Amino acid sequence: MQSDRATANAPLYGIMFMLAGSFFMSLNNAILKLLSAGYPAGQVLFMRSAFIFVAIGFFIWRAGGGSLRPDR
Repeated sequence: MQSDRATANAPLYGIMFMLAGSFFMSLNNAILKLLSAGYPAGQVLFMRSAFIFVAIGFFIWRAGGGSLRPDR
């Protein structure tokens, strides 16, 4: 029963993820334009990458870290 509901809502989830992705990409571009006026480009890129690394680390931690191990 649960998988039928998830399958039925799959298009809705896809639409929501696409809208959220578009929103966050636009937000990222706006913040980058605001910060690049007062900070060097290398520093802005480093800080953006550091925050992305933290977010990716959180998702890997939630997945149990198995996504980094080889299947051997």
